[in-house]
Amino acid sequence: MLRPLLIPLLALPLLTLAAAPAKPTPSAAETKGKLTFKPGSKAPEEAAAKASPSPSPSPSPSPSPAANATLPAGSPAIDEGLRVLLTEFYDLLGRGEIDRAYELLVRDSPIGGKKQEVDDLKTKTREAIRLFGAIKGHEVVALQSIGSRLSRITCISLGEWFPLRWRFYYYKSGDAWRLVDIRVDDSLTELFGERRENGAPER
Repeated sequence: MLRPLLIPLLALPLLTLAAAPAKPTPSAAETKGKLTFKPGSKAPEEAAAKASPSPSPSPSPSPSPAANATLPAGSPAIDEGLRVLLTEFYDLLGRGEIDRAYELLVRDSPIGGKKQEVDDLKTKTREAIRLFGAIKGHEVVALQSIGSRLSRITCISLGEWFPLRWRFYYYKSGDAWRLVDIRVDDSLTELFGERRENGAPER
């Protein structure tokens, strides 16, 4: 059973993962538990309009995947800088570049100075990928703002066998959005507003 482990200072919940077979199968992904670890994030925006064909015969250089990423119809619109950041974050995770992904995510964030917590987060992310499969993509599923300077972006990572929920908390200091918290778990039923059997809401 996966249970959240709270790390003091940032109240950074980390994944506590049960032992799993060396070679996971899709059925292993069905084991429900809690994964909660916290510092970092990144996500894309609404589907971009198709560019009209260029009359010029010479091909133009293709933009980077992060700059070109689109979201499914109905996805919430988020700050363009955060959209590009989160897209690149998940692209790096998908390529197995965990260290680079988190260096990007916590750059200019107070979380970046908490080396032990960030190292733990990287370790737990690697373990989650081992259990649930390589990350093949992601979607932004919710955006909630409290006032004008605090926002939560909720994404799901599209693992080979199982998705995970990622919640990124950003605070706008001056003109820049800075990551102040991140939580990752497998509480997918909460995305649908479902409650636990005892009637308590999923957390």
